Amino acid sequence: KVLSGEVNPSGKLAETYPLNYSDVISSDYYPGEFITSEHRESIYIGYRYYDTARLAVRFPFGHGLSYTAFNYKNLKISGNSVSLEVENIGEYTGEEVVQLYIKAHDRKVFTPEKELKAFDKIYLKPGETKTVILALDKHAFAFYHTNQKKWIVAGGQYEILIGSSSRDIRLNDQITITGNYESFYTEVDNSKYTKLQNTSLSSEDFEALLDKPLPESKQDKKKIIDENDIIEQAKYASLFGRLLYGIIILVRKWFWFIGKPILANNVMFILEMPFRSVARMSAGRFNIKMLSGLLAMVNGHFFKGLYILIREKLRRE
Repeated sequence: KVLSGEVNPSGKLAETYPLNYSDVISSDYYPGEFITSEHRESIYIGYRYYDTARLAVRFPFGHGLSYTAFNYKNLKISGNSVSLEVENIGEYTGEEVVQLYIKAHDRKVFTPEKELKAFDKIYLKPGETKTVILALDKHAFAFYHTNQKKWIVAGGQYEILIGSSSRDIRLNDQITITGNYESFYTEVDNSKYTKLQNTSLSSEDFEALLDKPLPESKQDKKKIIDENDIIEQAKYASLFGRLLYGIIILVRKWFWFIGKPILANNVMFILEMPFRSVARMSAGRFNIKMLSGLLAMVNGHFFKGLYILIREKLRRE
């Protein structure tokens, strides 16, 4: 029905599609190690990064296809209310998602080039015009000040941008906002977080932003593995743990070799499962006591764990 034109597609992308994975700001470091997951990109997630860094993308945030076309006109700003008219100038009935972005002209703190603050979806027949009213809430021009621990309004000149996507801006107007605080961050004014060009965010950059040392991210090899740890962590434990991990990886590679990628990916899911799932998903064939034996073997007590496994197996028979 979509291909024939009987149904008009009216969806919009909720994320940006980059040209290459290397364009993703977190590609060099995410997901990181076992202990921590570092979001070094801070506020620059998705379109906030791509639009600020002015990177070419495959499909921008908010982009969508339609068999019809829409004309935006008569933008008006009154207090916290923004209104405009949208006309269906095509030959097909369709829906459009009107998006409101805000751009700060005087960026006193590091902020994205623009931010989505409101949106609305409307249904229009051919030739029909509707008025769209978008409300700006109390946080529309504010940011959270981590030192003051409250929301701060940064006064100054702002631009109201109305578009069909983050890269397809149809209308714009200026607005002046009175702020309620004048002391802003200055520590990162000259850092990579304000330039975002050829960006590779190091741990030192992230520490400077956080203003404190990063916690240890690597697995402590002396840590006792318990039922809540994932199976992949066995590779940091005893010889048996490393052997268990190696066998799972070998099985995955075998499935890839014989042309069964779905099974290979399913094997990878096993590595991300907590040890407790081994007992829960065995339908009673591998109980909690057996799990304690397996964990003992993983933690370097091979014979003790093997004894528990054999004893429990014989008891159940």
